[in-house]
Amino acid sequence: MNISVHRSYRRPCHQRGAATLIVTVVLLFLITTVSVITAQTVVVENQVTANQQREMQAFNAAQAGLDYFMLLLGLEEIDPETGQWSTDPADPLAMRFIDDLKVAYADDSCDPGQVAQFSLVPVAVADMPGFYDVTASGFSADCLARRVISQRVVRGVSEEHEMERVPVVAGGSVIGGGSAHNVANPENNFTIWSGAPHDPANSHTLISDPANPCDYDNQTIRLEECLPHGNRQGLIRDNSLSVIASDLNLVALREDPDAFFENFMGRPPVDFRHRGLAQRLSPAEAEEAITAVMEGGRYWVDGPLNIQGGTIGCTEAVGSNEECGRGSHPGQEKPSLVIIDGDFSVQGNFVAYGVIYVRGNLNVNGTMRVYGSIIMEDDVKGNGNVDVFFSSSTLDEIEPVRVDLPTVVPGTWRDWDA
Repeated sequence: MNISVHRSYRRPCHQRGAATLIVTVVLLFLITTVSVITAQTVVVENQVTANQQREMQAFNAAQAGLDYFMLLLGLEEIDPETGQWSTDPADPLAMRFIDDLKVAYADDSCDPGQVAQFSLVPVAVADMPGFYDVTASGFSADCLARRVISQRVVRGVSEEHEMERVPVVAGGSVIGGGSAHNVANPENNFTIWSGAPHDPANSHTLISDPANPCDYDNQTIRLEECLPHGNRQGLIRDNSLSVIASDLNLVALREDPDAFFENFMGRPPVDFRHRGLAQRLSPAEAEEAITAVMEGGRYWVDGPLNIQGGTIGCTEAVGSNEECGRGSHPGQEKPSLVIIDGDFSVQGNFVAYGVIYVRGNLNVNGTMRVYGSIIMEDDVKGNGNVDVFFSSSTLDEIEPVRVDLPTVVPGTWRDWDA
């Protein structure tokens, strides 16, 4: 018996379609999951980065606050008794820096803006004059981050600069012409330093006589024998061998008058003019003071000065044939530092003990004697006579330039989050 078997073969196309769909859904799910996780990671990383930036902004702002207090203390804008920025007891203790144009008092708060902010709370330390505890709160620009740091500051470190010890310094030229200048240095062999040519003409430079030196440290002998008067005992003419002319260093300094000034005076001009290192006078006030005798101290003359004679650095007026404190002269040396912010013109008889600093040209059409030194940023001009007798002991008597600088007390810096 024959049995026939019929076999049917169905194509598995529907089964394969279902498997593909499942795989696709799984892949989409995985991709979506990875994308979400990645996006969340990016968001978290951005948040962490932003928080780090805010934290750094806040820290830098707080440190800037401490530095700002140091600046205010150095400029003498802090009340030394309280450590406060204001002497008005109604003002709050804290002060807040908002931007470079506005400073305001605040209660340690923050206003969101474009720049980081800080507030300061300085307090004078009880029973320790000159010591201040300063707490600075720094904020990020959006005020979401805050950092608090503190330190103790003391004021009292002194800095003293010794001025260049040269009888005549000129950024420009020193030309004798028809004049008869005498520049004498009994202490060393350096008389004139200029950034342009020196032409002595009828002028002379004098140095100590090696065969007959003077005991310049003995003031009595200095007054009687060493100062170049009369026959100029102890001095010899050196035919300008003691002169340094057309010096390239001075030429370079002359391009920046403020740098020239600081090189010789040790501090920038603004410290003398605005920060209390010199008494400010108008040209009219300076002329009146010199005519009546200007003695001692440091002075800044606000502009060109033209005088008809006078005396600086002696307690009594000094005549053309006199020296302060010598012979029958009743005066006493009180050397001065006088800075003239412009040209200095001299008529008549003028005598000075100390340092004359001219931020321009020196124009002399009379007779000028200086016991100490002269520093000019430009040239020596005029048909008058200039005699400079260098004296280190006279320079030593000038009121020294000392600047009290604020300093951080070591080991007092603290950083904590509030």
